[in-house]
Amino acid sequence: MNDTQIVQAMLRREEVGIDNLYKNYNGALYGIIRRMVNNDDIAAELLQETMLKAWNKINTFDQEKGRLFTWLNTIARNTTIDKLRLKKFQSKTNSDSVDTQINLASDTQLPNDGIDAQNLLASLDSKYEVVLRKAYIEGYSQSEIAKELDIPLGTVKTRVRSGISELRTLLKNEKTLFFGIFLSLILILLIWS
Repeated sequence: MNDTQIVQAMLRREEVGIDNLYKNYNGALYGIIRRMVNNDDIAAELLQETMLKAWNKINTFDQEKGRLFTWLNTIARNTTIDKLRLKKFQSKTNSDSVDTQINLASDTQLPNDGIDAQNLLASLDSKYEVVLRKAYIEGYSQSEIAKELDIPLGTVKTRVRSGISELRTLLKNEKTLFFGIFLSLILILLIWS
């Protein structure tokens, strides 16, 4: 099933819709959530919660404003951020860095104004696209990107800055729109750095 068919089936409350949604997106969403919480069991729980929220709120999805994955990604990130805010989770992880992540993440909302981040990133030079995609879409930290791509951390940081500069050029006529995307990129990069 394609995204439109999945959405239509879910709107009709047909189980095949949620089955296909899960089949198509569980891997990508799990990866994003897993990187945020650093725990397999909690990530699996949050993935299920994300899918349940998608099922219950499918009528709020607007295909004119964005892609299904972008909408699901927003739900997954917000669900995970909510979990990170819970004191129970904070004490369970025994991590001093969680408080910093929560403060930075609390204002992080991905823009849902019709911009397709996937296509926007695909229009960049490939060396910038890969680092921004890993940071923005996949949730990698800059040090994780450096390790995975086997390049120096300084190179990753430079490519992120240069990629954002290219985004600025691509969106020069859309200053408000660019500011929202730029702010989201910066906040997300700070969270996982």
